[in-house]
Amino acid sequence: MKLIKNKCTIILVILIILQLANIIFWGNKKEGYHIDEIFSYGLSNGYYDPFPYYETDDYFMVWHDEEFFADYVMVPEEHRFAYDSVWYNQAADVHPPLFYAVLHTVCSFFPETFSNWYAISVNIAFSVLNIILLYRIACFVFKEKKKWALLVCAAYGFSAGCVSNAVYIRMYVMVTFFVLLFTLLHACIYEKGKYKVFFPLIALTTFLGTLTHYYFYVFAFFVSAFFCLHALFKKKWKALFGYVISMFGGIGASILVFPSALEHVFSGYRGTEAVDNLANGNWLSKVSEYITYVNLELLGGNLRYIVLIVAVAVVVLGIKNFSTIKNIKFERDAIVYYLHGFWRVIQKEYANISFIVATIAYAVLVASMSTISANRYIFSVYPLIVLYITWFTSGLVGQLMTKKGTAFAILSVCWAFMLVSQYEKGCVDYLYQGYAAIQEQVAQYSDSDTFYIGDSTHPIYRDMIFLAKAERFICIPASTLEESLQEMKEDVVSDDALIYVYKENKDEEILNTIGEELGLSDFEFLAETYQSRIYYGY
Repeated sequence: MKLIKNKCTIILVILIILQLANIIFWGNKKEGYHIDEIFSYGLSNGYYDPFPYYETDDYFMVWHDEEFFADYVMVPEEHRFAYDSVWYNQAADVHPPLFYAVLHTVCSFFPETFSNWYAISVNIAFSVLNIILLYRIACFVFKEKKKWALLVCAAYGFSAGCVSNAVYIRMYVMVTFFVLLFTLLHACIYEKGKYKVFFPLIALTTFLGTLTHYYFYVFAFFVSAFFCLHALFKKKWKALFGYVISMFGGIGASILVFPSALEHVFSGYRGTEAVDNLANGNWLSKVSEYITYVNLELLGGNLRYIVLIVAVAVVVLGIKNFSTIKNIKFERDAIVYYLHGFWRVIQKEYANISFIVATIAYAVLVASMSTISANRYIFSVYPLIVLYITWFTSGLVGQLMTKKGTAFAILSVCWAFMLVSQYEKGCVDYLYQGYAAIQEQVAQYSDSDTFYIGDSTHPIYRDMIFLAKAERFICIPASTLEESLQEMKEDVVSDDALIYVYKENKDEEILNTIGEELGLSDFEFLAETYQSRIYYGY
C-alpha cells in the first residue's frame, strides 16, 4: 500500500511538472491583453489612481508618452508594498482586493518594470495548489482509487480551460483554489465525521474566498445549504451552530477588512446588473453559451457524442437490470422499490450530490447574472466539472464492462482524445496572437505623431502595448474632432501621422477630417486590434 501511495505521489509530481511546462509554453505565446488584464496591473500598482481615464482633463487633448502607461501598471520605487493604495483602488472598482494585493506584492519586488509573468507566476503557483486539491477531492470521490484521481488531474490540468485560466491575468485561478479548498474541507467532514476540527479552516477559506471574488458566495451558499440540511437530518445541533458561526464569522471578517464589499454587492453597478440580469429571465440562452465553453475547453467539442454514448449506456443498463424488477407485480411495489433505491443513493452519495448541485447551480446562476458571456466566470468550477463527468461515466462504463481495468482504460483513451481535440481546435484563450506583429508594425512609425480618435476614454488601455511604442500620442474626442484638430494643429511636429480609430466610429469621416486639417493626402490601413483600426497617414 505504501509503495502504491509513493508511486501515485511520484506520478502526480510528474503530471504537475508537465502541466507547468505546458502553461509556460502557452504563456510564452501570449502576445496581448484583455483590458481587464491591464486593469489587474493598474489597480494593483497605480498609486491611489484606479482609473486615470476618468480624469478627462488629463486625458483628452494632452500629449502623452509611454510614461502615461508606466505610471499606471508599474510599481514606483517609492510606493512599493503600498497596500493602502490597493484597498483604495479596489473600493473604487467592483472586485475585492486579495488578488490585487498578491499581484502588487510580486510587482513590488520588481519596481519600475512590467512583465506579464509577474501575474502569470501567481497563477502558476495557485494552479499547482489546485491540482493538489483536486487530487485529494478525487481520492475522496473515487474512494481512494488513486489512479482515477490521477486521471482527473491529467484531464483537467492539461485542458485548454486550465491553461486559459492560468494565462489570463485575473483572479480566477485564485478563486478556483478557494472553491476547491472549500469543497475539500466539506468532503473531509463528510468522510471523517469530525466537525470542530474543520470549522476554523472553513471560516478562513470563506474569509479569503470572499476577498477574492464575490462569485465565491454563490458556490459557498449551495455547499453550505447541503451541509446544514445534513446536520439537521443527523440532529447535530452543536455542529450546525458551530458551522453557521464559522461561515458568518468568515463573511463578517471579510466585510470588516473590506467594507466596500457591501456597496459593491448591494448598490454597485455590477451588483445591480446581476440582479437585473436574473430578473430578465433570459437564462436559457446564456446557459447554452456557457455549455459551449465547457464543450470546447474541457471536452474538445465532443459533448454531443458523450451525451449519445451516455444515453445508450443508460438504455443498455436498463435492459440489463430489467430482470431485477420484472417480477414486481404491483405498481405500488414498483414505486416503493424505486423510492428505496433512490433514497439509498442519496444516503450513500450525499456529499457528491451536494458538490454536483453546487457546481451546476453556480454555473447556471453565474451565467444568468453575467452581463456578458465569458468563460472566465465559470473557470472556478472547471475542475469539478471534469471530476464529476469522469465519476459519472466511470460508473456507467464500470457496470457495462465487468473486466477489471476496462473502464479506466476506456476513460483514459477518451480523455486523451478530447485533450488532443482541444488543442487541434485552438481552444486556449486569452493569447491574442498576432499582436506582436502589430507591435513591430507600429514601432516603425514611432517618431510619427500618433492620434487616438474616440469619445470613450478606456479603450486606449487595451491598445496600451501599441501606443507605448509611440514617442508621443494624443487622444481626441471623435465628436469634436474638427475643432480639436484646429485647436492643436500648431503642436503637430511630424508631416505624417499614425491614427487609431476607435471601432465604434466611421473611419472614412474621421480620416477625411484629419486629412483636411493636417494636410495628409493618403492613408494606408495597417492593422486592426480588438479595440481599434490603425492607419498611417502621409
